[in-house]
Amino acid sequence: QCGPGKSGQASVTFESQPGHDSSSINCNLTDYNNGVSGPLSIENMKKLNDAYQAIQQALKNGKGFPVLDSKGKSVTINITTKTNGQTSKETTTTTNDAQNLLQEASKMISVLTTNCPWVNTAANSNGGAPWGLDTTGNVCQVFATEFKAVTSMIKNAQEIVTQAQSLNQQSNQNAPQDFNPYTSADRAFAQNMLNHAQAQAKMLE
Repeated sequence: QCGPGKSGQASVTFESQPGHDSSSINCNLTDYNNGVSGPLSIENMKKLNDAYQAIQQALKNGKGFPVLDSKGKSVTINITTKTNGQTSKETTTTTNDAQNLLQEASKMISVLTTNCPWVNTAANSNGGAPWGLDTTGNVCQVFATEFKAVTSMIKNAQEIVTQAQSLNQQSNQNAPQDFNPYTSADRAFAQNMLNHAQAQAKMLE
């Protein structure tokens, strides 16, 4: 659940979100205070949405998860919200490399596990009933096992990416450089090879 709570702010609809039977989520809950076991605030929902859009659009643009040691490329992220019927569009950029996408995933988990918004299961509520949830509580209670597993997966993936990048960098450093006869070291090597070739040519005369 999300909304302005008792802050007096206007409700906000976040587009391109996996809402129930829709592609948007309307954050309009006003009867309770924001915070742990309350509705997720508009500000925190924006953080969650920004990270979600960065991941979704970067993966879509890159046609899947990038190669671990890839530097990625710049991707434009479009974020659309509605407040009081007025549409607002925001454009940002990100790099769709593995490390950045994992950082965005970590941000999403951080928002949820720090604020622990409430989840209802009543059929007439704006909570988890449409998704078949049968446990009422805040998300940190309902999804404790899942959050622990996902956090561990993200951490492990970040370590793997770091190792892959390190190995790739070492490989590049150890790879032979292009031969350049105009540098002093390569010029001396080239001259030595030429001397040997000339000596062998004389022997064959």
